[in-house]
Parts: sequence; structure tokens; C-alpha cells
Amino acid sequence: MKVTLRREPGAEKEIVVRYDVMDDEVHALLELLSLREKRLAVDDGGALRLLDPPEILYCESVDDHTYAYTASGVFGVGQTLSAIAEAFTQLGFLRCSKSMAVNLHAIEALKSGDNGRIFATLANGEHILVSRRYAKALRDRLKGE
Repeated sequence: MKVTLRREPGAEKEIVVRYDVMDDEVHALLELLSLREKRLAVDDGGALRLLDPPEILYCESVDDHTYAYTASGVFGVGQTLSAIAEAFTQLGFLRCSKSMAVNLHAIEALKSGDNGRIFATLANGEHILVSRRYAKALRDRLKGE
């Protein structure tokens, strides 16, 4: 696939995709472009707020409620943890325990723990635990597999 970028001062941003056949490569490109628009709707004190995925450090399920944690606060989410983890997988989110999904881009350091667990330090200094059940998936994602 050929990619051409052209800087034009004052021009509106535009993406044009030319193709002969709508194949898997074109579908993958369109899916990648649509990921840029994915945002998570959260409850911000009774008001609806849309969070961009890079803002979210991790999501956690507690007592049948799901919460999104950011550097600026904690917000209630009206979706299940599974739905969030699945929707944002390609943006770097990974299920790290039965009750938590982490944004891999928010991890600053990893340390091996006992029984195959991994301790992760996030960008805000918070520490989370990657359970041994999900540790292999984390290692595989970090290796690019």
C-alpha cells in the first residue's frame, strides 16, 4: 500500500483512500481510522463526559459497577469491563485481572511478583497487580505478538 502525505498550509485535514477492491487491507485501514474517534462515555457528577482513551489509566469493576480512572479523577461507566476491554483492545487496553483492564500506554514500570504475578506502576504513580492468569497476555502484547 502506497502512503502519500502532503503538507498544504491552510488546508483542511482530509484522508482519501483509493482502492480497486475492498479487501482485508482496506478494511483494516478503515478500522484503524475509526479507532481515533472512539471515546468512553462516563458520568461526571451527573453530567455526561466523553473521555479519550489515552486519558484513561485503567478501568475497574467493583460491586457490579465499572469505573474509569484518570489522572484527574474517577468516573462511573455504564458499560461492562469486558465491553470496554474489547472495544479498546486495539488502542492498548488489556484485561489484567478479573476486575481490571489497564491502558498499556499508561504503564511506566513492571516488576515480577510471586506466583507469576506482575506489579505495574502507572504514569500517576499508582500500582496495580496483573494476575498470573493475565500475565502471559501482557508479556505477549509487550513483545508485539
